[in-house]
Amino acid sequence: MNLIEWFDETRWHLKNILFFRFGDYNDDIDRLAFFEELCYGWIQMRDEYIMSQPNFDPYNLRGRS
Repeated sequence: MNLIEWFDETRWHLKNILFFRFGDYNDDIDRLAFFEELCYGWIQMRDEYIMSQPNFDPYNLRGRS
């Protein structure tokens, strides 16, 4: 697969993502569920990053928020 084919396939995939995620929905429930999952994943990644830091205080004894 050369670079031009890769860009063509990427463009096709992105077009499908945008169309089926935002354009072809019949109601807002599916759209809101998508954003809820996206936000929940972001919160999980952020929490895992914070907890993996060297001076993380799991009991919050220093009053850090």
